[in-house]
Amino acid sequence: MNTRRFSRVEVSAQATIEYGEQTISCEIMEISLRGLFIKTDAKIPVNQPVHVKASYFQREFQFPATVIYENDQGLGLKINEIDLPSFIQLRELIASKIEYPDAVIQETIIMADLITG
Repeated sequence: MNTRRFSRVEVSAQATIEYGEQTISCEIMEISLRGLFIKTDAKIPVNQPVHVKASYFQREFQFPATVIYENDQGLGLKINEIDLPSFIQLRELIASKIEYPDAVIQETIIMADLITG
């Protein structure tokens, strides 16, 4: 049973993760308004804050996130907050890939407290 509150879509987007003094190249495999899964060999501890920068078909977004799980393929990240331009780009990306784009409206309401500037 899927208990997720946010529509998750598959993508293949190049990204970088800034972690401490390191910048790690990775690939976003799945993304929602609240989190994402990245394919990487990098080992970053759970609960570690990171900064994500990505682009997907001329949509650019960036945000601070936290590692919430690790598996053999990569890392699950939770979006901590997101600036308004990045949020709009991410929302448009997700709406373009889901069967019921209106679902993103309800998800936007839930996300309102995480959107900055």
